[in-house]
Amino acid sequence: MDFFKSMGESKSLKHLDIDSGNSQRLNVSDLAKAVAMNSFKQCSLTFLSMKNSILNYEVLENFLENLYISEKDHEEWYGSS
Repeated sequence: MDFFKSMGESKSLKHLDIDSGNSQRLNVSDLAKAVAMNSFKQCSLTFLSMKNSILNYEVLENFLENLYISEKDHEEWYGSS
């Protein structure tokens, strides 16, 4: 979780390559929230590669749903919930 939280507020991360042969180990929910948090905080992530990580519609749907964040989500990740 610390990785995803730091990714969400990283101002220097521009390119992230998470190409995986083992998609079951990748937490797409937290990855999507981290991507959304990075954008919310106007950081610098511009490219994300996830080859072989989203193998079915259910995983894709989960990823896309978690791209939608709110102020409450931000407060829960970086403030006091």
